[in-house]
Amino acid sequence: MKHSVWHYVFLLSWTVLAIWVVLKTIGVINTPPLLEFGLPASAVVIGVFALYTDIVKQIHKIDRDLLEFKHETRKEITDLKKALA
Repeated sequence: MKHSVWHYVFLLSWTVLAIWVVLKTIGVINTPPLLEFGLPASAVVIGVFALYTDIVKQIHKIDRDLLEFKHETRKEITDLKKALA
């Protein structure tokens, strides 16, 4: 299955967040409280944005497929009515 760029951005942002949590837990990262939550907050925001973008693209694809199905179905119904008339 082919994944979009936003899928990989989402995975990267959550990976960065997981690495930050591990490093913070074991004491490697010692930053002031103001900067302490900058990286995880930005990773969450980027992850949510990437997830939103990917979902919107999938919804748009479903919409296009349904529209195509609608047109094909109407054409088949019209052809069937002509054949029966």
